[in-house]
Amino acid sequence: MTAFLSGYVEEDESVKNQAIAKYNEDVQALVFELNEEHLKVKSEQNSIRLIASFKVDSLLDNLEIAVENATDSSAKCLEL
Repeated sequence: MTAFLSGYVEEDESVKNQAIAKYNEDVQALVFELNEEHLKVKSEQNSIRLIASFKVDSLLDNLEIAVENATDSSAKCLEL
């Protein structure tokens, strides 16, 4: 973020554009990593569901909703 801000306040438009491009690249990498981790959690949840009781299955539903909300919120924050 510091590199973005220091590049963005420069007078030179090419430096600003490079700062913006680098920031966008970094954000995209973070969102991609976040989505990969989310998929891992969902896969592990599905494996647990195969042997889980009804109560554990219900708790996994709640966990899935919470993780999805956190992932969505994180992605939105990164895009700002």
